Amino acid sequence: GLFASGATPLAAGIISRQCWDLTDAALVEETQSFYENLHHEFTGKMEVRVDGMLRFAFSQRTAAALHEETEALRGAGFAVDMVTKARALELAPVMALEGLVAAAHDPRDSYGDPYGFVYIASAILASKGVSFTMRAAAKKFKISSGRCTGIERAWGEPLTADLGVMAAGAGGNRIMQASELPLPVKPYRTQAAILDLGWSFPLIGHDL
Repeated sequence: GLFASGATPLAAGIISRQCWDLTDAALVEETQSFYENLHHEFTGKMEVRVDGMLRFAFSQRTAAALHEETEALRGAGFAVDMVTKARALELAPVMALEGLVAAAHDPRDSYGDPYGFVYIASAILASKGVSFTMRAAAKKFKISSGRCTGIERAWGEPLTADLGVMAAGAGGNRIMQASELPLPVKPYRTQAAILDLGWSFPLIGHDL
């Protein structure tokens, strides 16, 4: 299972039914207990907090989209609902919500430490014979007779491999072009940041 599809939920640790579409919501519904079990099984290695998640809209356009997405989720049986500004301030009293047009909330949405998840997942896979090379920035695939033979790194010795999988997101084109295997896709990149301000919940900014 995944937090949700796409790089933002994975990088920011969002375990939310309010991410993207109904397919993601169903995925989170099925796998949330998986992350909570990891939290208990690997105490101190991965934090999972069921704090709920608020989504805000500060324009009529984004408010209309938020209403539409929330109604679709409710129609599919999820517990997300629109909330008033007063209720949003009760849930997040440290927020300044001047100009707020609409807000939605799901009390079961969670935050999961993505670094802890990577640590645990790699440890589990390593116990099954999978080896990991961390902090090994890929430069390009090594190709011989049309087949992948390894990965050339930005530093250090190259890695040998019988199969290469491209999962570099927006950086994929650069690696593939260096490998003389250009992809006919255009990267789309947004930004996300987790702000640790000492509150009882993380503040996540997206499309900054």
